[in-house]
Amino acid sequence: MTYGLDRSDGERVTLATGNSRGAGDGVENYGQGQLNENLTTSNLLEATLNYRKTAGNIKMDIVGGYSIQSFRNKYFWATARGFSDYSSFGAMERDLRASYKAANAAAGAIYSDYNNWGVSNTLENGTQPSGGFVSGIIFGEGVLEQTYFPRPAGVAVEAIGANFYDQTDYLQSYFGRGNFTINEKYLVTLTLRVDGSSKFGADNRYGVFPSGAVAWQIHEEGFLPSAFSTLKLRAGYGIVGNQDGLGYGEYIRRERYSDVGVGTNRQISVPGTATQGSVNPGLKWESTAQTSVGLDFGFFNERLTGSIDYYLKETTDLLLRRLAAQPAVAVQIFDNLDATVENKGWEFSLGYSFIDSDDAEFTVSGNISHNKNELKDFAGVLDAGTIYGQGLTGAYAQRLAGGYPLFSYHLRVFEGFDENGQPIGDNQIFIGKSALPTWNMGLSINARYKGFDLAMYFTGQYGHYVYNNTKNAFFTAGSINNARNVTKDVLTSGESGAAEAPVSTRFLESGDFTRLQNMTLGYNVPISNQSFLNRLRFYVTAQNLFVITDYSGLDPEVSTSPADYSLLNGLPTAGIDYAAYPRPRTFTIGLTASF
Repeated sequence: MTYGLDRSDGERVTLATGNSRGAGDGVENYGQGQLNENLTTSNLLEATLNYRKTAGNIKMDIVGGYSIQSFRNKYFWATARGFSDYSSFGAMERDLRASYKAANAAAGAIYSDYNNWGVSNTLENGTQPSGGFVSGIIFGEGVLEQTYFPRPAGVAVEAIGANFYDQTDYLQSYFGRGNFTINEKYLVTLTLRVDGSSKFGADNRYGVFPSGAVAWQIHEEGFLPSAFSTLKLRAGYGIVGNQDGLGYGEYIRRERYSDVGVGTNRQISVPGTATQGSVNPGLKWESTAQTSVGLDFGFFNERLTGSIDYYLKETTDLLLRRLAAQPAVAVQIFDNLDATVENKGWEFSLGYSFIDSDDAEFTVSGNISHNKNELKDFAGVLDAGTIYGQGLTGAYAQRLAGGYPLFSYHLRVFEGFDENGQPIGDNQIFIGKSALPTWNMGLSINARYKGFDLAMYFTGQYGHYVYNNTKNAFFTAGSINNARNVTKDVLTSGESGAAEAPVSTRFLESGDFTRLQNMTLGYNVPISNQSFLNRLRFYVTAQNLFVITDYSGLDPEVSTSPADYSLLNGLPTAGIDYAAYPRPRTFTIGLTASF
């Protein structure tokens, strides 16, 4: 039985003094401050029971277990205006903290189940001068309530308001696994998981996920040549569940008070209510079923090793946020997509030890894989891939549609500029390109000579495309007219300064790259038997040393982020580069010693 606790507490204080000239918005001569705190706590309790037994030529290893994990996210923010000493950051922070502490204690004494409160000399609706309010819900009755209270002593600012969240999710699992070895040749593994999540309604809270695998260790047979040190044929099938992406209580509609506002006149706006979640008791686990077959091999006492794998993965009931049919209380709701995402492909890995002696070693290993992705059995169309920038509000670059890969680009075909410098191109169409790579590569080189050692790791992705949203938003001729810097190619592009810069293939580029991900050079100092040291090693490590690519942006391996919920439907995106910060090139010099 094991227990684990993970706790993280983050705090941020933001201050603007009243000496800020031109700040406007009630800041000048008053000051403004904000206090944020986010406390996350995760508790994990896991118990397992293991049973091993040999019966004749069958070895059994059986494990059963139970686990439960809680994820608590407690968050508040408080904002204030009107500081008595608005020119000193130190004094402002002390007053902000003292005011929050005093007002929060007074609000909590009146109403314990609140989600926000505000204190000011006068509320915006003119009620309760020199006082405040606290709002929350009576859980037993399901009633939203507001209670007014006098301005407490200790509040040193003219107005302060706060908002609170305290949400806990739970994940519970029952699991079992049995490993069976027969005659040291045949391997059988059977697994069953029953996972439950509080992010789903009572009808679909639990998911059942079985899996099984078999393997034949052919090298244990007597008919193989002695050159084979390993030869194993294996096959497996399994289902796994996914709840990632869901927020707290997405399956049920509820009301809560909105954020508290502190106005320019140091007045508190009494909040209205906002809808959270949506009525969807049918929301359930996303599941992925995978079938795979593979062959592992090794020759000459594992000097040459490798494997070949083929797989087919089908994901159903995808969890995503979609636009709700209007009229509806919520604009967007979480739902299970009635479709199947298919991934199929193969992977080949190979490693060879060229030199293996007491003084020297040299080993090269690598892998290459090919994957084909397709969305199947989906009759609808969903816009995705939010594009940002002036004049690009509501624009998108990708679409989710049946018969195409995920993150497929849906763009206007750019055919150049006309004699007036205006872009030429058709309406938006699927162009047959996706942000998902079809080829992946990894290569490791490890070498040692006496006390020196060298390790290098290369990675690469190919066959995918990146939309250069940064270039679309900033590096066009229109930016020159707005007195902005542009790249040199804009000056000779033939584009008019009055031309629009629509989303098009003009800004779509190949994302192929090869990256030296990591390189380490080390030296182990010889240690005599009489030395008090057991080991002494110097090393230098470089990460992201170089990237070989034709992509014109800063980094072809851009991070993915969800689409803007206010503009589209919040679908995940990939391959959209909008002012993405490139990966740093990092150098580390180190010394390790043991005594």
